[in-house]
Amino acid sequence: MAEILYADDDELAREMVHQVLEAAGHTVRAVTDGARALEEVRRGPPELVLLDYRMGEPDGFAVCGMIKDDPALGHLPVLILTGEGKIDSRLRGFQAGADDYIAKPVDSRELVAKVA
Repeated sequence: MAEILYADDDELAREMVHQVLEAAGHTVRAVTDGARALEEVRRGPPELVLLDYRMGEPDGFAVCGMIKDDPALGHLPVLILTGEGKIDSRLRGFQAGADDYIAKPVDSRELVAKVA
């Protein structure tokens, strides 16, 4: 299965997503913020990046944009997890290069399906 990098400042969300994805057979590297996510992606690119939108600076949109703007990393698929339901927030994510969105609270079935 896939190696996934997941960045979220919410400990409970990190634990839940980590457990769901590992139960589905994936390997998950979880970090607490955008700066660590960028470090991890550059240290060893995963097959998929999951980013919480609101996790301090840089936020998930900024991290997504930095990944997509990097010629060595721009091919990585990025999913944004967010509690923001407004179309403007979703559009900002797509403008940053996000490949898809997952709404919080996360439904484990949707998460596993989109990751697959």
